[in-house]
Amino acid sequence: MKLALQLVLRDGAVYLPYLLDSLKRQSFRDWKLFVLDNGSVAEEWSTVQRLLADSGLPYETVREAVNTGFAPAHDRLFALHDAEFVQLLNQDAFLEPDFLEKLINHLAAHPGCAAVSGAIGRWDFDGRDAADGGRTDRADTLGIAMTWYGAVHDIGAGGPLPRVSEVATAWPVLGVSGCLPMYRRLALLEAGPWRTIFNPHYFAYKEDVDLSLRLETAGWTAATVPAARAYHRRTLGPARTLPWSAVARRLSYRNHLWVLATHWRPRDLLLRPGMPFYESAKAAMWLFKAPRAFFAVWRETWRARQRLRRERAFVRELRRTVRPADAEEPEADLAVVSVCYNELDDRYLASLASAIRTARRRIVPVIVDNASDRMQVEALVWSKLPEAVVVLRDGNYGFGRSSNRGAAEVRASNYLMLNPDTAIIEPGTFDRLCDWLDTHPNCGLVAPRLVGEGGTTAETCRRYPKWYAPLTQRTSLGHTAWGRNYSDRFLMREYDRQAPREVDWVQGSAMCLPARVWDRLGGFDDRFWLYYEDIDLCRRVRLLGYDLTYLPQVAIMHAYGRASARIRNHLLNFLRSRATRGHIMSWMRYHLKWRCQPEPSADADARP
Repeated sequence: MKLALQLVLRDGAVYLPYLLDSLKRQSFRDWKLFVLDNGSVAEEWSTVQRLLADSGLPYETVREAVNTGFAPAHDRLFALHDAEFVQLLNQDAFLEPDFLEKLINHLAAHPGCAAVSGAIGRWDFDGRDAADGGRTDRADTLGIAMTWYGAVHDIGAGGPLPRVSEVATAWPVLGVSGCLPMYRRLALLEAGPWRTIFNPHYFAYKEDVDLSLRLETAGWTAATVPAARAYHRRTLGPARTLPWSAVARRLSYRNHLWVLATHWRPRDLLLRPGMPFYESAKAAMWLFKAPRAFFAVWRETWRARQRLRRERAFVRELRRTVRPADAEEPEADLAVVSVCYNELDDRYLASLASAIRTARRRIVPVIVDNASDRMQVEALVWSKLPEAVVVLRDGNYGFGRSSNRGAAEVRASNYLMLNPDTAIIEPGTFDRLCDWLDTHPNCGLVAPRLVGEGGTTAETCRRYPKWYAPLTQRTSLGHTAWGRNYSDRFLMREYDRQAPREVDWVQGSAMCLPARVWDRLGGFDDRFWLYYEDIDLCRRVRLLGYDLTYLPQVAIMHAYGRASARIRNHLLNFLRSRATRGHIMSWMRYHLKWRCQPEPSADADARP
């Protein structure tokens, strides 16, 4: 099934015969209809069931006892299928026979396009029995746009529909209206942390605006295909045939505030200088005309402030991500990327070579050398791993930046960042990590258990650090009751590390990410020379809505030793050790980067 049609109904049986008839006449047929009844009365639901059964269309139904809202209803239907494309339907609409085909063709021809819709005209339902079926020459929506003062509106609403002969191609838009849009599933999953179509908290109204802004931020485009025609009953003439209720107006204003809280940036004042005046006038109108509703909306927004902060943090992270262009086929199933500086040894290379030979997947090792001066790295590597990719750098660029450089050498389905002071001690290690990612599509990062040479499990999965974490690690405060209590929580010592668990972050010594997540992140933030780049990466993985799993069933040996703690005197350590200075700088950079932003913790009630 290439396309899923999603229809949310509420007392819409009177319109359903016209919609179903238009679906039966569609030239594109690779689809299935998913219908959710959103709290209709029993008689209405009975009529809907009969009409669906008589239509002969492939369909599946779900019924809600109460009205759950437009956005949550479509999100529930979205979970019922895995179609590549999703077409949302309105009960009071009908489609021309080539509507679906034209939209599918546009998405297939433009892989960077996430959302598309046609030229939607207004349907005169009272004139449905006329020769033209109630089709009018007035536009309902041709996409959505934003004005210079920040108002979002339907393009062309109430104006003439463009003639198909006059418009040969599609045109780009900010987004498409919630009236008859078609979406690409991949884009929806990338643009939201909920693995749904819309933000499920919106209930109804402005959910399409929020989604359009998230898709645009994630680097996707949207378009209107004017040759694809459909008709929708919403407003006819200067008055609405279906007037807004007070609840609808309140939801619209509340969601408008939520969109602002999530997406507004200071630079918008330059792009849309009229925004402060428009928002002030809008608030004044609400305060004057409906003061009780005005204060109720603001109270609700205030109560939702923590969630809105998390959503704003997600959107901010979307701006940092890189959505690659349509990538070529991967050269390997897994690229094992290791960064070394004078610490590469035979044991690591021998274990890596053995693991690659016994793996059932194609593994490509990549060794990035940060200007080692005690060994000839390429000769050492190729003596054990002749198939390895060796990258020789002209300076010590740190862990994160060099890992990015190494990963860029091989297009793989998955990337494993692995320290050169490790050893693969179990057969099938690489296959098991890849298998986990394949069978858990929402997992954005999986990390094995690291053990010392004596078999002791290292405490490599942790909770997010507080700003004072280095004080408990590097000073005598760590020996106080407060310091020990903090360390226990930070290092997750209550977790027995026997079963897989979602965690906040894992040490960068061994972490495996699917390419779709690695590419979106753009790898490590290369502003971190050493330390904290792993915490930052894990935090960004979780902000994008992916799981982060610690998998103790897979073990790798690690000769653990912190480079920044080899000189015990703190002052001498700072003066002589570049790693120590890098640790302190990264600590400052991390907390400045994420200051005042909510932590996307896997264990919110147990944060340190």
